[in-house]
Amino acid sequence: MGLAQLQGSGINLREIVNRRGILGWNKLCEFLAKEWLKDIKRNQLPNILSGIGPTNAVLQLFQGIYDLFRLPIEQYNKDGRIIRGFQLGAQSFTARTALAALEITSRIIHLLQFTAETTFDMLSAGPSMKKRKGGRQGKRRRQGRPKDLREGVANAYTIVREGINESANTLIEAAITEHDQKGYSGAVGAVVRQIPQLVVCPAVLATQATTNILGGAKSSLVPEAKLEARDKWKQEIH
Repeated sequence: MGLAQLQGSGINLREIVNRRGILGWNKLCEFLAKEWLKDIKRNQLPNILSGIGPTNAVLQLFQGIYDLFRLPIEQYNKDGRIIRGFQLGAQSFTARTALAALEITSRIIHLLQFTAETTFDMLSAGPSMKKRKGGRQGKRRRQGRPKDLREGVANAYTIVREGINESANTLIEAAITEHDQKGYSGAVGAVVRQIPQLVVCPAVLATQATTNILGGAKSSLVPEAKLEARDKWKQEIH
């Protein structure tokens, strides 16, 4: 059972040498698991814990602030170009803080999205919101994180447009069905029964659209700002 998400954490399984030999696959697996677990607890546990929940975003924020002061000093000690150090520090600070802000905002939006979708499922009849999203057209296009901000905005527009059309079609179909069975009073009753989910639907669409926009912004930022800036100042200093 997954209790938390890990982000930016890596586990390295060190090389193990045993000159005595081990008899049987079961004992071999137990020996490897024991040795690797011992090494992870001793040497890699802080790195793993730094990726739990929003910890990674907070560490990115503090790392950006730290680089803002550290890189100018290191660059000045290296070749005396303190202006270049300020540029590298500003690049690292901007990239890391922007990434941290996007990560924290994304987690908040995901929480709001989960709350809105759960409320929608409680107030509406029929399939859940997850199944409705799976059956919409354009599912393949929105699968996974958008590649860039442009794709994220396009996906957000598609989500809002399809959501509005689906809500309108559901309302019209319910009104027509009840009208055929009970007349105008049935149609009015069908519309009234749809009001609760229609009130929640904009919140669901807004959070889904925002999630795609933030995902696209993050995808654009990571390769073009964070990684590029980090590689630049590493090459300059080292």
